[in-house]
Amino acid sequence: RHQPVPVLQTCLYVAVMSELAATRFLYACPFRLVFDRVIMVRVVCGFMFGRPRLTAALNCVVASASVYQYASLVDEHGQKMADLFGPQHFASYCMSELFVVITTSVMTSACDARLVDEAWATVAARASHSVQSAVTLLLRTICDVVVELDADLRLVDSADKLAGLLLRGTARSLQGTAFRELLPDGEDQLLFERHLRSPPTDVEAITVPFHVRMQDGIG
Repeated sequence: RHQPVPVLQTCLYVAVMSELAATRFLYACPFRLVFDRVIMVRVVCGFMFGRPRLTAALNCVVASASVYQYASLVDEHGQKMADLFGPQHFASYCMSELFVVITTSVMTSACDARLVDEAWATVAARASHSVQSAVTLLLRTICDVVVELDADLRLVDSADKLAGLLLRGTARSLQGTAFRELLPDGEDQLLFERHLRSPPTDVEAITVPFHVRMQDGIG
């Protein structure tokens, strides 16, 4: 499900976030801690480098360093901070750091989930195409003509072999032609649509043959 993160990429991410955490201890004034949280750097690093768990862990480290340094500066600058941000300024700062950690982790998780879904869709599409190609190749070894129909029961490709079999020539492509138009009899048209549109009761019902008459180029 998850591809391993390259060691160099992980080390770079850890180094950047460690630098951010260490920088918190260089601030001598809590004002800088409030207005210099480098939120965008943390979010961008989460998108570029991190996995959800790694992003959450590293952001917790940065947030813990910020809260610790803020608490150590409260005694000296507490009154100024209380005048500007209210008596609960320390609790507000802790909650805002927690919000940054949660937001960054959620955004990284959402991005990771989207990438995983896209990868699964790509793998499923390639697998489906491989199975379809194998089935088509197998049918062509035992059938004179093999055609593919879309959801509206129209020919997907030009169907040159079918055109040749019906003596219609290959100058005019049959792509997009409704298959029922090749069946002159109304009962055959109903039988054809009923057989293809009715959900099969079991796997073997899909391969049940049915017979219809087709009109060639001569009539």
